[in-house]
Formats: sequence, structure tokens, C-alpha cells
Amino acid sequence: MRGDNADADKKCGVIETMRIGSHVRQVLNDSKDVGACAATSGFDLYTADNLPTEAKMAEICDIPACNSSISNLDGLNLPDCILKIPFVDAKLNFAKLLKQFQTACDSSSTSDSASGSTSDSTSNSEEDDDSDDKSDDSDDESDEDENEDGDK
Repeated sequence: MRGDNADADKKCGVIETMRIGSHVRQVLNDSKDVGACAATSGFDLYTADNLPTEAKMAEICDIPACNSSISNLDGLNLPDCILKIPFVDAKLNFAKLLKQFQTACDSSSTSDSASGSTSDSTSNSEEDDDSDDKSDDSDDESDEDENEDGDK
């Protein structure tokens, strides 16, 4: 059983494997975070043969080493097929992995930021208070005038 990759994904052809597989391998080899991601999350980009579950992806989103490792794949123009990376055990649709990662992690960061947002509405209550003070002052002056008139 091949897990989530078994959903009618085709295997990448020889040309796609040669063209993209070596780039993916290089990105993974250059990243110091791939091993840390595997150790922390249990999802190893070097040996993966199916996409992570939703629960596992949510966990991956919270791990900086995994974020870095998977984000490094962006921009490689990944084919939508199961890619067997030369000299590595991974057999994975890396295009789907990247899309799943971006969707899951972007939505979790959006919901995190939405729950912590504050509104910047401005209040005019100070201006209203100032105008009330001015009208109170004029009332006080007229009261004083009446008192002075009454004392005479």
C-alpha cells in the first residue's frame, strides 16, 4: 500500500526524474534542517513514500526545521507525479507535498494571526468631551453673571 500517493498519481518519466530529481536531492542535501525535521516530526523527506496525514502536516507546520526544508522545494517547478529521487529512497509526489504544506501551514498561520488580531478603531469621545467642557464653561459664566446681578 502506498498511502496518499496511490490516488492515481503517475510515476515521473525518466526525463522528469533526471531533470528535477537531482535538483530536489541537491536542495535536500543542502538543507541542514531535513534531519532535524525527520528527528522531530518523524517525517523524513529522504525516505518518504507517501504524503503526511493531516494531523502529521499540522505537526510539521509547527516545526521550523520542517518549514525550512519543505519551503526550499518551492520554485523548483516540481512535476505532478511520483518522483523517485536518484540515490535517495524517497518516492513522493513533491508537488503535492509542497501544495499540501502551503495550504495547511498558511491556513494555520492565518487562523493564528486572526485570533490574535486587534482593532484599530479611533474614538471621537475625547473631542465630544472637549465640546461638552466648552458648553459647560459658557453655562458657568452665565451663572456667575446672574450671581453678580443678584448681589448688586
